[in-house]
Amino acid sequence: MPVRAGAKVAPFPEELSWPFFRPTRLFGLTIVLVSPFRAWMVDRHGPRRALLPMAAAFAAILIAIAVIPSRSGVNDAVIAVLVAAAGASAPPLGVVMRTVWSALIDDRNLLQAAYSLDGVAEELQNS
Repeated sequence: MPVRAGAKVAPFPEELSWPFFRPTRLFGLTIVLVSPFRAWMVDRHGPRRALLPMAAAFAAILIAIAVIPSRSGVNDAVIAVLVAAAGASAPPLGVVMRTVWSALIDDRNLLQAAYSLDGVAEELQNS
């Protein structure tokens, strides 16, 4: 399975193709494993103080991954570390947004509509 590095697709070496190393799997696994810590950070420090550093780190790591040329000779382990760091720093925006809706809207019917709109937007984003 190819690894996405820069603007080109590089082949993934067979010796490193165990299931959790593939970048999308590693990214998803890291998100799942680190999500309790990210939730704790948001609870302890509030959304504004927790999400801004997470979003900045996430953006910086994605840019670092994107600028690695596919034929640069960068070790796949370096890419794996960057992918794992991206998963660890991915901000939990969907969850936090649902808590913001409840703080912004008092009317239960309007709040239900906001939750529905938020759910549809999440699904559209992920499709």
